[in-house]
Amino acid sequence: MKRIVSELLQYVENDQTGALLEGIELELGKSDLRVVAIKLLGWIKVQARLKKPQPLELSPAFPWCERLRNVVQKNEHFSEVFNVEGNILDFRVEVSQKEREQILELVNEKFNPPLFR
Repeated sequence: MKRIVSELLQYVENDQTGALLEGIELELGKSDLRVVAIKLLGWIKVQARLKKPQPLELSPAFPWCERLRNVVQKNEHFSEVFNVEGNILDFRVEVSQKEREQILELVNEKFNPPLFR
């Protein structure tokens, strides 16, 4: 299982910045990293519930989309799991079906963010 997903869950749930997220938090700030994490984890959770998974469309009109795009393109831990082509984010083809299922199951079980913090 990819550690970046576990660290994102910890970040949203407990406000704990893991080693893989420290540089990103310095670059984006706590608030923007939290928004990016919630949006990405929310998309993963939806994928776990769909019969036919869908990629995430990143609209340039939304700042969080551009931040997420930049993080995936620049950070090796994110780019090991996710890929952005044009305005579309999805799992990398190199991520095995078994590993995807593990990620989907983990996020579906653990990601239940409070509405406000």
